[in-house]
Amino acid sequence: MKHLKGLTLIELLITLALGSALMAVVINVYLSGVNTNAKLATSVRLSEEGAFLSNHLHEEVEMAGYYGLLDDYTLNTPAAIPNPCDASWVPTSAALEQLMALPVLGVNNASTGTACRGYAVKEGQDILMLVRVATQPTDISLATAANYYLQASPVNYVIDTGANTSSFNLTEYGLSTLLPLHEFIVSIYFVDVNDRLNRLKLAGSTFVLEPLVENVDVFQVDYGVDRSGDGAPNETVVGAGDAYVSSLSTIADWQNVVAVNTYAILRAERVTTGYTDDRTYLTGRAGYVGPYSDAFKRRLVANRLQLVNVAMRRQ
Repeated sequence: MKHLKGLTLIELLITLALGSALMAVVINVYLSGVNTNAKLATSVRLSEEGAFLSNHLHEEVEMAGYYGLLDDYTLNTPAAIPNPCDASWVPTSAALEQLMALPVLGVNNASTGTACRGYAVKEGQDILMLVRVATQPTDISLATAANYYLQASPVNYVIDTGANTSSFNLTEYGLSTLLPLHEFIVSIYFVDVNDRLNRLKLAGSTFVLEPLVENVDVFQVDYGVDRSGDGAPNETVVGAGDAYVSSLSTIADWQNVVAVNTYAILRAERVTTGYTDDRTYLTGRAGYVGPYSDAFKRRLVANRLQLVNVAMRRQ
């Protein structure tokens, strides 16, 4: 009689134990890979959003104060600091003419209940406003009726809407060719109560909300003031340390702003397992923020930006 060969109970138990151990290793490697991939995706996302925000602010801040061919943009300085964030501020030719003299304005540490054009602003965060015209000219025949435009020569300018094209009568020197139009761009940056950094952009007689970056914990702005007329931020006296300030109160001070430092802390959308944010972040004159002591990764996006069109006129 032949005996059938097979696994003994002990052999079966050893096989199951080895299989379970191997499976545990495979699962552990898989979970580790998933966790590593999630961490990498979080870091990549923060880097991409930080790069986007940096590039955007570089372009907008550096172009602030651009008014085409016009040499002197302070011809009509307002008696009081305008506030386009106030819903009662209405864009008109006269209002934009005064706003040209102040290509950068801001609000420091918004208080509870602060609103910008009806949108609630996150408490303690700054508001930044920039004024310029588009670098790409608009042909008079293609001007949009509701939008405001600047037509400028080195010594004169006209501001009106595209509905009044007959107002734009400036010509090139010695020629009958009409000078091109440049659309007005007024941008207001603020963080809302949902931690989203937005831009309010002038469009005709109103402002349009453009969401930029989600999950913004902090947005702070410092202003570099040129006190000597050389186009660079200067201290009042050597060692005063006030070349950059977080707030200004007079029109003359705002007109002397030639640089802007921005600080934004971006927060990951999801928590990272096994991570604790125990870092502190320097946000300029506002000081250090943190540690948050939670499981969200963060990235500090800091920019030192020059108002090229303002500073170059002084150099």
